[in-house]
Amino acid sequence: MGKRKRISNLKFKKNSKNIIFIKKIRISPRKIRVMLNLIKYKNVFEAINILKFNNKKCSKILIKGIFSCINNINYKKTKYIYNIYISQVDLFGMYKRFIPVSRGKSHIIRKKISVIKIGIKKILK
Repeated sequence: MGKRKRISNLKFKKNSKNIIFIKKIRISPRKIRVMLNLIKYKNVFEAINILKFNNKKCSKILIKGIFSCINNINYKKTKYIYNIYISQVDLFGMYKRFIPVSRGKSHIIRKKISVIKIGIKKILK
């Protein structure tokens, strides 16, 4: 892990009370970031409504992650934490597939995998 990434992860852990990691999702990070930008810094209920009415594959995964985070909050008996504080997507790795082409060569197809970090915390206004 690089120095900049390590520093950003430490800041993320300090700022977030409840963090959920959703790992090894077979969707590219670029496609997930579109949905995360819609729900970042929003109320949990508003974010779930936005995700329910989207027909993207990652919206179902994000809804499960948010509900998991809420259940963790209820398990720890922390009250009144209802805002999504921060969400991040990172590239986890790649599956490499080879497709045969002419003259005995092959081309690489890179299937990207991503990791989502969702933190929920009360934002004071």
